[in-house]
Amino acid sequence: MPWSGEYRAFAVEAFFKNNESAIATQRAFRAHFRISPNGDVPTPKTILQWVAKFRQTGSTLNSAGTRWESRRELCANILQTVHRGAILMCSDESHFHLNSCVNKKNFRYWSETNPQQVHERPLYSARVTVWCAIAEFGVVGPYFF
Repeated sequence: MPWSGEYRAFAVEAFFKNNESAIATQRAFRAHFRISPNGDVPTPKTILQWVAKFRQTGSTLNSAGTRWESRRELCANILQTVHRGAILMCSDESHFHLNSCVNKKNFRYWSETNPQQVHERPLYSARVTVWCAIAEFGVVGPYFF
């Protein structure tokens, strides 16, 4: 789950207030943000990573500058390794379900009438895979599988 800066800041602050206990931090986090006992809270490992990052950089957020720099380094590396006249293509693919099913990892069913009701679905729904690429000379595809 992507945690916002507000959640991260609270977790780091609570970690120091609770004698550097990740479990006590989880409890404080759950109480402060009114999260149910079965709701998602940061794992102890995540909390410790945020604290380590805070101690190292003074922030728990991912820096956009470092991502931009790493992208520039990657592009420079590609320009150095690919010889002149070579064709460089960037491609991607995506799966589209034909029954309008959305592929969600944590999908929940809520029912007031029968909470034990079972919703049967096929293991694999019918889908179409689309592949496409882009290069200096234009777009290749799309191809449907």
